[in-house]
Amino acid sequence: MLKNQDYAIAFDAARLQDQAGSWSQAEVGRDLGMSKAAVSRSVQRLRHADVIRNDRVRVVALSMLLPALRYLAPAAPNRSRQVRGVPTSVSAPVFEGQLRHRVPLVWASEKGEQVGYAIQPLHEAIPEAAIDNPDLYAMLAYLDAAREGRAREYGMAVEGLHRLVGLPRAGAVQ
Repeated sequence: MLKNQDYAIAFDAARLQDQAGSWSQAEVGRDLGMSKAAVSRSVQRLRHADVIRNDRVRVVALSMLLPALRYLAPAAPNRSRQVRGVPTSVSAPVFEGQLRHRVPLVWASEKGEQVGYAIQPLHEAIPEAAIDNPDLYAMLAYLDAAREGRAREYGMAVEGLHRLVGLPRAGAVQ
């Protein structure tokens, strides 16, 4: 059974693979601010699930997992109170000017400058890791938009992940 952090690791590895042709566990760990041991355990689960085969991320497997993220790793914002944090999902800079929400969605973080409803990140280290890496931040925001499950946001997330990760468009076979 995959854990929430496994999705972040798989998509980051796919992003690196798309950009550079390959990826390493050390590189993914540095990107996401995760320990070598945590990344290694995650990669083993991803291999068992056949998301990673022969040290290559199978983006077609990611494209099949993406619609299920809202059930496997829901982003359900905590609307009972607002917290300071880093904007995510449709509140992230990558969505600027495309959608409007009355109250932003954020990953709770002392380093954040926005106040909004908190979404649980896929891993606790993600808010800080995303601040310094624009491509990683965009990818994680797209994943959070997909995790929310609304059709329009999901479609925008898929298009963004196609550009950043090489995720196939609907109907594409790889």
